[in-house]
Amino acid sequence: MNRDHADKGWECVKDTSAHTGHFYGIICYEATVIAALTAEPGYTIDTDIYGESLAPGYYPMRITSITLTSGACLALNAQ
Repeated sequence: MNRDHADKGWECVKDTSAHTGHFYGIICYEATVIAALTAEPGYTIDTDIYGESLAPGYYPMRITSITLTSGACLALNAQ
């Protein structure tokens, strides 16, 4: 069985720069607004979340890039 696990590390995202990698989700630890996401090949992103304030919590998504407008999150490494 092939599963992703948080033991592969994470990247702290708390600025407005683009952060790249292979991520399988984010954990927002404060109200967070996403400016842009790039989906991994074969996946799509619901862009309706852009500009919305996400409450603290876990948001599963397969992404290779995340840019925030405000807030902070941990991007969970898939590789």
